[in-house]
Amino acid sequence: PVEINIVCKLDSSGGAVQLPDTNINIRIPEGHVADGDMQQISMKALLDPPLELNSDKCSTISPVLEIKLSNMEIRTPVILEMTISAEVRNDMVSKSLVEIQCLRSDVKEGPYASVELRYWYGDTIQVQLENPEPCMYIAVVAQGQHILYPYTVWDYISKKITVGVYGPKHIHPSFKTVVALFGHDCAPKSLLV
Repeated sequence: PVEINIVCKLDSSGGAVQLPDTNINIRIPEGHVADGDMQQISMKALLDPPLELNSDKCSTISPVLEIKLSNMEIRTPVILEMTISAEVRNDMVSKSLVEIQCLRSDVKEGPYASVELRYWYGDTIQVQLENPEPCMYIAVVAQGQHILYPYTVWDYISKKITVGVYGPKHIHPSFKTVVALFGHDCAPKSLLV
């Protein structure tokens, strides 16, 4: 699978962890764990989302994030902030049919439940992750439950797509190029196939 990841340890003074080459951050407030305790955070962007999250009525607008915490004895919630790759179009029909939602699950394949957005302005969202589990999966989607055929959620959002073109480091007779489309801006710099 294609992924970007980072692992970091923080103490009771808190801090922030940024996924490399992305606009995805986790903020850990001061006093998150007891004095002398550590919190190890593992964050991974899974770039191949489960099928449940993409359909005529739902489209992922962020990578699926796998967040692992080592210490469950916490005093404050974890705050996730990220840039998303779509906006609901600025007309009454679009705004009444489609909403941006943050979804959370304990397993990658779901089921996913909605998490309240703490902050949302333009293409930046912030979510407060209450009651964390040792492993959580988070995704942001544009979703419209009442969209009728032949329309899809794509008719009501403005979405950015990233095109990744990958090839070998050195020219070779069996030179092959891989073109990959990503529904967000978290394309890896290199691709292993």
